[in-house]
Amino acid sequence: MSCLQVENVSCRYNGRDVLEQLSLTVADNEIVCLLGASGCGKTTLLKAIAGLQPLANGVIRLGSTLLDGPETNVPPEARQIGMIFQDYALFPHLTVAENVGFGLTQSDRPARQHQVNQALALVNLEGLGERYPHQLSGGQQQRVAIARALVCKPKLMLLDEPFSNIDTQVRMKLILEIRTLLKQQGIGAIFVSHSKEEAFAFADRLALFRAGHIEQVGQPEQLYRRPQNRFVAEFLGGVNYLTATVVDSHCVQTALGRVCGSEPHGRAIGEQLQLMLRPQQLQLEHVQEGGWEVLEQQFLGHHCRVVFTCAGQRIEASIGEPLAGKRARVTVAAHALVLFEPLP
Repeated sequence: MSCLQVENVSCRYNGRDVLEQLSLTVADNEIVCLLGASGCGKTTLLKAIAGLQPLANGVIRLGSTLLDGPETNVPPEARQIGMIFQDYALFPHLTVAENVGFGLTQSDRPARQHQVNQALALVNLEGLGERYPHQLSGGQQQRVAIARALVCKPKLMLLDEPFSNIDTQVRMKLILEIRTLLKQQGIGAIFVSHSKEEAFAFADRLALFRAGHIEQVGQPEQLYRRPQNRFVAEFLGGVNYLTATVVDSHCVQTALGRVCGSEPHGRAIGEQLQLMLRPQQLQLEHVQEGGWEVLEQQFLGHHCRVVFTCAGQRIEASIGEPLAGKRARVTVAAHALVLFEPLP
């Protein structure tokens, strides 16, 4: 069942098209990340869903409720959507409890206090209700913003770069905490980021944006391992391209030798294509003679970056331990082959 449906939405900003005929769905209790570079339209879509950006055309539905469409525009405060901002947007002159309860105007004081206490407990901030935002860490301030959004019991949560101001050492911990919290509360969410690491850790599905449209939607692993085009492949991580000739239903011939996939690739025998290889898909073994020349090695803690030459081309690999010498035998780990048409 879909929590949110965005259908053929277009938006204009400062006289130019920012979104063009864009469609997206979010299932109940699903977290979808809008991933892309700055200025590609991610935040514009988030604002349109929140009711802060008018549509040029298209419709937006939350469950069975039409939020935007011909002659329909539900105001932001009536959409049952919570929004969490990059800068937290807390009131500095209000306490934590007052910030969380700010939107509970329809409740009496005891009921409001009970709801605030429940929300603070959900985000592990019990006992901090009397503090002010400046007395909290960045991670704690973000938890206050989350509690403020949750206290109104939204049907959908929107998160705009919510982790960019959090220290690196606590960011992943906070990401996992918020993901667990949203799942426990049964709330669907749309999360905007330009960081693929955050997206991989937080989202159930990614929608990769480029210049106002979506290039590919799918599970993070699917987009990483089976990108539909070069833009998706290169945005999500390092890539190598090798000229490849199709020799049968599973294999291609390259400068590294015959490379076979774990399933049929669907290409015709004899086609001249380019094989995409992630650095992690290359396996290197030191040899005294033969093999390929190693040009660079860089130890990066959790892996070692190695650059070697292959038929005059620089190829990058990622391996667990540094090589002992300057020559290496190279093999390709089993995987489903990704083949692209040659560049013109």
